[in-house]
Amino acid sequence: MPSRLLICALALLAACDDPGGGNDYVEQLVVYGRISAGSTSPDTVFVSRTSALDEPFENDNRWVSAALVTLSGGGQTVTLDPVAGRPGRYIDQGAQSLTIEPGATYTLTVEFEGDRLTASATVPDSLAIASIGSTAFICGNAIDTVVAINLYLEDNDPLGVESAAETRDWTGLSMDTVLYREGPCYSASFLSTPLFIIQWVGDGSGGILRAYSQALDTVPGRAIIDSSFPAHAFKGHMARDEEGNLYRSPLVTFNASSTDLRFSWLFFNYTGPHIISMELTDENLPAYLEGDPLGQNPLIEPQGNIVGGKGLFYASVVKRFPVWVTRQTP
Repeated sequence: MPSRLLICALALLAACDDPGGGNDYVEQLVVYGRISAGSTSPDTVFVSRTSALDEPFENDNRWVSAALVTLSGGGQTVTLDPVAGRPGRYIDQGAQSLTIEPGATYTLTVEFEGDRLTASATVPDSLAIASIGSTAFICGNAIDTVVAINLYLEDNDPLGVESAAETRDWTGLSMDTVLYREGPCYSASFLSTPLFIIQWVGDGSGGILRAYSQALDTVPGRAIIDSSFPAHAFKGHMARDEEGNLYRSPLVTFNASSTDLRFSWLFFNYTGPHIISMELTDENLPAYLEGDPLGQNPLIEPQGNIVGGKGLFYASVVKRFPVWVTRQTP
């Protein structure tokens, strides 16, 4: 799922530590984890060691696979098991059950070779989303109307939608069709007329709202080939695979800056089925990203909440819905 990809990226973000002149560097444990309201277990928890800036870190010997990892909350404690063949990853194998409740606080604990790391996160109370229409867009001398779409929130099983994001099997899901249009009004900037608009209301958790658009079918024929200047400027250059096919990332992420989130051309690089995920986080994630949100400066240390080490443990509530993107024919 998109949030798990985020955790992987964050794990790499803080994998290096400033050696500070060589002898000042002290190796520490790094922990990343996330819980989401309604789930019966946390996402994969990552445990690794820091690396000095002058030593390699993208290898398996930095991962820690023999730690004791537990999650506690609501009077219960579950132990997460290491994943076979995946160093440093821990999951709930299903033998225990700890349902993540909205508004509750949970504590993640990691113990390894005498070190004990802890972090707490409070799950946001709620997130409500709805599609709305708008006539606030001007295209030339005419008003461009954006119509509301059906999110099928009551028809699709939330676990089924989440599973589709994992397996890329969208059969059985009900979804509306949205039209990807091109031209000065539709594919020129952040202000272009969107395909649809989602209005969201959260509980004021102090966190941020992140939106993910994930294409489920990325065969070459579904890639939206766009070599225009706006596409290069806003989406970046297209890459080629080993067979010479052009492609862009199937996953697009934005942070919401208002309660009405416009899903424009910038959210979509493919036609066909997509899963849209909207995640309201607690305050731990924005605090972690503060100062260097793009992770471009390894000397700026993220503001993690792991006591006794480095990293991040945060909570969120997620709403998902599928859409089918079709491209306007010339």
